[in-house]
Amino acid sequence: MDPAKAAYWETALGNACRELANAGDGERHATLRGVAFGIGRLVGGGLGSAEEARAAILQAIEGWPQHAKTAKTLDDALRAGQERPRVLDDSERPHARAAGGPKTRPPAEEVRELWDRSIRLTDCPADCQRDPCPAKRLLGRGMHPKDVGHLDVARCIAPPPWPSWWRPSWSAYSLIAPAFEPNGQLASIHGRAAADVGDDPKTRWPAGHTAGGLLFADVAGRAVLKGTPMLLLHGVLIVEGMTDTIAASIWAARRVCRRGERVAVLGITSGATAALASVDFRGRPVYVATDPDGAGERYAEEIAKSLPAGVRLKRVRMMQCR
Repeated sequence: MDPAKAAYWETALGNACRELANAGDGERHATLRGVAFGIGRLVGGGLGSAEEARAAILQAIEGWPQHAKTAKTLDDALRAGQERPRVLDDSERPHARAAGGPKTRPPAEEVRELWDRSIRLTDCPADCQRDPCPAKRLLGRGMHPKDVGHLDVARCIAPPPWPSWWRPSWSAYSLIAPAFEPNGQLASIHGRAAADVGDDPKTRWPAGHTAGGLLFADVAGRAVLKGTPMLLLHGVLIVEGMTDTIAASIWAARRVCRRGERVAVLGITSGATAALASVDFRGRPVYVATDPDGAGERYAEEIAKSLPAGVRLKRVRMMQCR
């Protein structure tokens, strides 16, 4: 299989399993049905096997009651998804490029202009009428928009017009975060849906461009990437994806207030762990935060293999950073 497709499949299945593991009482059946249907569509599009998907999902929900009924729901949803296959287009395969070919980023000046025009969440009113409102989505995930706004790790996307690589139909993807090269240079924008997008992807990268090797980062993380000396930096926390980067950045800011210990935060995009090899951690300890599941274990192992020699690594659970 194409390495880019394989990476997308592994990430999608891992995210699905984590969503199921975190589903609360009263929402498990609906979550399972929706997640399994989405994975089934990818199976139908030739991205992975139904057997692999079924085994991974069953492992994620092994503690759920009524196992026989749950397994039937899983099988029905997977089968229904396969009957409506989804084939990835270029905008959903941000890491794909010809073997040995160059990375293509959106024009740097357009990325900077869009980010600068976008709205800090500190400026989002409590009675915001924007639909969809990213501040309300953050509140739904237990993160206060004012905290996110002060840390400036995500913003509400600016009103149109947008660059040609951000499609007019993507208005639902109103929560955006900056993505950086391993040297700290702003390189791209990542969007997450703040509203229900049905069968469409929950996240977007600029259409027609690659995102392989990019990292999310809070202010301290950006300084680490740029090699800027920082006093009293206790260590670097590595997490996976945009949402966990936001949550970990809030945790890190509170840690400074409570303990006086500054921790930089870096977020890994799918397929970007190799980028860590070029980061100079300056002898600081590195903490890898993952969810307590099989996908989290594999993710932590992949990061450990990518870190420069001599880096002190400690594993922590993502739930400790939420």
